[in-house]
Amino acid sequence: MNEIKFISQSTVSLVQSLATDDMVAHAAWVSNFGGEHKAKPRWNGKEIAAWDKNVQGLINFLYRERHMSPFEHGSLTFFVDTPIFVAREFMRHRTFSYNETSGRYKELDPRFYLIDSNRPVKQKGKIGSYSFDAGEDEQYGTVFAQSQFAYQKSWEAYQEMLGAGVAREVARNVLPVGTMTQFYATANPRNIMQFLLLRNDKNALYEIRQVAIAIEEQFAKQMPFTYAAFKSYDWRDEKVELEELRKRVAQLEAEISYTPLSPEVFA
Repeated sequence: MNEIKFISQSTVSLVQSLATDDMVAHAAWVSNFGGEHKAKPRWNGKEIAAWDKNVQGLINFLYRERHMSPFEHGSLTFFVDTPIFVAREFMRHRTFSYNETSGRYKELDPRFYLIDSNRPVKQKGKIGSYSFDAGEDEQYGTVFAQSQFAYQKSWEAYQEMLGAGVAREVARNVLPVGTMTQFYATANPRNIMQFLLLRNDKNALYEIRQVAIAIEEQFAKQMPFTYAAFKSYDWRDEKVELEELRKRVAQLEAEISYTPLSPEVFA
């Protein structure tokens, strides 16, 4: 495979799920009731509806009160295809287990990340408060041209070293962080929600947010009651902005109510 391909979107597939809302409830119930593992009703619609109502209510209570250990039972495994620079940021989440494609053991494929015109490219602000905006046509043109040029040259260098008999683990050194990689990532529901809280956020790196959005969609399907509680009690933009607004109002009220003492008081 020697023809270079440019990829503009990461992909995420759920390959295994051993996590359910019912398991969260079971993990919580054992604290009070112990005994045998209770089985969910299978055929009686009325009993199933009552079961689901109890499970949903319990999950809401657990999440609201931050009793989080019941959300640690079970796991979800994702297969992620993304640029190396996204993988390295993803792997800062050490609560996941990972296995990644190795450039030591196989010749890597000529697949490279190239942004599309939806990706903001203009950075404004200072460290800690950056914002990003869409660029001008000329800026996008520069990104596209220079990225393709760099990828082409690095791939040619990689191939030349391999052709000369250089070890794969040495030849790969010339490949950029925009090279696509693949890995499995496995975590329990609690740590997946923590990942989503940080990475599907308006301030997160654009590319990892796209990965987080895809993971969030899969997670919501697998654990709808847990996901609903997550949205209710830990939802990002609206809640964070509201809390910041409340803090600012309190600061302003304190400033207005505070009257400095007159120098005469100390005379």
